[in-house]
Parts: sequence; C-alpha cells; structure tokens
Amino acid sequence: MWNPRKTWKSWPLQTKIAAIAFILNIALINIALYLWIEPPSRDNENINTSGRQSPIVINGNSNVIIKYHENNSIVVRVFYGTDRKPIQGSSKSIDYGPEMGVLDYGIADVSIPKEHKLGEMESPTWWKFEFKEDPGKHITLINASSINKESFYQRMKKEMNRMSKDEVFVFIHGFNVTFKDSIRRTAQLAYDLHYPGIPVAYSWPSQGSPTPVGYATDKERSEWSYPHLKLFLLVRQAKLGASCRVKVPVG
Repeated sequence: MWNPRKTWKSWPLQTKIAAIAFILNIALINIALYLWIEPPSRDNENINTSGRQSPIVINGNSNVIIKYHENNSIVVRVFYGTDRKPIQGSSKSIDYGPEMGVLDYGIADVSIPKEHKLGEMESPTWWKFEFKEDPGKHITLINASSINKESFYQRMKKEMNRMSKDEVFVFIHGFNVTFKDSIRRTAQLAYDLHYPGIPVAYSWPSQGSPTPVGYATDKERSEWSYPHLKLFLLVRQAKLGASCRVKVPVG
C-alpha cells in the first residue's frame, strides 16, 4: 500500500524543493486569477436599492421576501418544513442534523452576494484561502427560527397578501444534502428565477454524506419521510386555499 509519508522521506532534497515550489506556484496563480477576474455585475437588472429593508424590483417583479442586508448583500426569506432532529445552533439560530425527528416548521433568511452568478451556489473554497462563509461573497444561511404550525401559515398568508402572485414553490432536495444546503439552494433558485411567490424548502433527514453508507441510509430515510412530506403538502394546500398554486421542484 502506498505510503505518502515514506515516499516523501525517500525523495532527495532537490525533489522536495521542486515539489514545494510547484505547489506554491499553483497557489499564487490561483490567487492572481481570483484577484484579476471580476464577477459580472448585476447592474443591468432593475433593482431598487433605495432602502435596505424595502421590497426590491427585479425585472418588473416586486417581491417583498427579498430585501437588503447590512453588508449590501441581498436576503431571501425561505419558509421551511423538516422532519430532521434539531441540534444546537448559534444563540440566534436553530440547526438540524441528519437524525430523524418530528415535523417542524420555521423561517430562514439567506444572503445572496451582490455579484452572484446565475446558477451557482457560491461557497468558501480552499484554493481562494476561504475557510469561513462571507455573506458578501457566498450564499449564506444567516439564521433559522422554528415556529409553531399556526404562526407559520399566518406569516405565510401575510406575506402572500403582499406578493405579486398567489404562488408557492416547495423545493425538495435529493440525496447527500444537509439542512443548511437545502435552505441555501431554495433561496438561490428563488433569486435566480426571479420567483414572484413564496419559496419553501422541505428538508428530510439526509445524511449529507457522499459515501455508499450515506446513500444507503438516505434511501431508507427518504422512504421514512414520505408520509410527513405528504402531510406537509396537504396541510399547506388546505391552509392557503384552493386559489394558491403550489409548485414542487425536486433536486
């Protein structure tokens, strides 16, 4: 079996120096490219920036769910349902892990960087020496709050009364997805599609692991979660009324 430590020790000094120099060159090239390439501007979109907490207009669609954050990133509000087990998050936010729980409801705010590229879910990357999320550069889950079912639908109806369309889309993620990434992806889709209705995420207890064991467990968990998802969709339609259109993209 190949042992990288023994291989490194067996190399002569000149080879080691050359290898280190090569790695440093690659790192410097990536830094130079990152500093040189500017993301495309979104100035061509009709965005009202008159107030950070005011509704904005994108291509003629007024959407009160989207507002401006303190760092001038754009915040998308996502309503969510999940049957994951809650885990300890930050003092201001709840988080959910990969274990099975009971059906819970909540609201989350996600920041979208002003220089966001269509179709991308910007995240920290090691080759740019990014080891922590920056709302000004990355799609970031700012906070998530659990609320009871009645408050959930009351707040949704209140938002819907101010929307340009009585529509809801419910994003259901696939295998190998964490709660955090399911919320981030929902916000990214709503923003990229200029969605005029309310974005909703349903997050079942995927392991968020690309391993064979993770996928096998995800298969079992997705089947276990099906009755909860069905209930979530049926109650949603009953609470919001027959006139509300519900769209369910799956990814």
